[in-house]
Amino acid sequence: MQTRSTSRFLAVAVGTCALALPVLRTHAQSATPAVAPAALPDGKTIVQRSLDAIGSKEARDSVHSTHMKLTAQSLMGTSKISLTLRDPNQVLMTQSIEGVADSQVEIGFDGSIGWMQTAHAPPRTLTTEMCAQFASGADAQELARSLDTRFASFTTLGAEILEGTETWKVRLVDSDGIATVGFFAKGTGLLRALEHTQQTPQGEATSRTLFDRWELVGPILCCRSLTVSQLGAKQEITFDEILFNKVAADAIRAPDVLRAPPATAK
Repeated sequence: MQTRSTSRFLAVAVGTCALALPVLRTHAQSATPAVAPAALPDGKTIVQRSLDAIGSKEARDSVHSTHMKLTAQSLMGTSKISLTLRDPNQVLMTQSIEGVADSQVEIGFDGSIGWMQTAHAPPRTLTTEMCAQFASGADAQELARSLDTRFASFTTLGAEILEGTETWKVRLVDSDGIATVGFFAKGTGLLRALEHTQQTPQGEATSRTLFDRWELVGPILCCRSLTVSQLGAKQEITFDEILFNKVAADAIRAPDVLRAPPATAK
């Protein structure tokens, strides 16, 4: 099972409650009994239901490598992305902008060396911190099917209609105390969105990732579309191809120029 650390999202919580007020009458005054708010479902139970909707634990744990082809559309144009991941933490991504010559960028981490290279610059190593961040946030599909291990606590905040879908809103907190809010469809149980608020140079900013078009791919359900929005900008991502357990053991390897030469025998 592929495991990576938490991507960062958040939202504003809206609770639900019922309130009874005294009823005034001309001949007498009486008060209706207070109505207790309906009990909210347990947050961890909601998350577990979403995982079960994606597939059984055995099916989810059977994924050890993933290869995906994506199309990303934004104000910057249309990008084509190839994303390859292999347990325990190897990742390789190439991206190019359609219609722009020599726009390809490659970023990778083979478990020990992280690197970046472009059509105009030779490979260079990435810092350990950059490697960890890159490897942890590369796969939204894996995030959706491992919420129970990505987060340490789960608190139901209430119900909300999100993009026409009735959802439960759950506060998810990771082991570092970073909070994310997840929205889970009441009908299917599937993850509908993740939100996170953070401080940026422009002030406080909330990012939202919508998960759409859940379809069966091999043994599990995968979302075929993501919409990422922040500070008024929006990016639409389509998963054109998803393949599981087809990545060769040596498929992700740092360029030879960055690898230490083998020690020579004396």
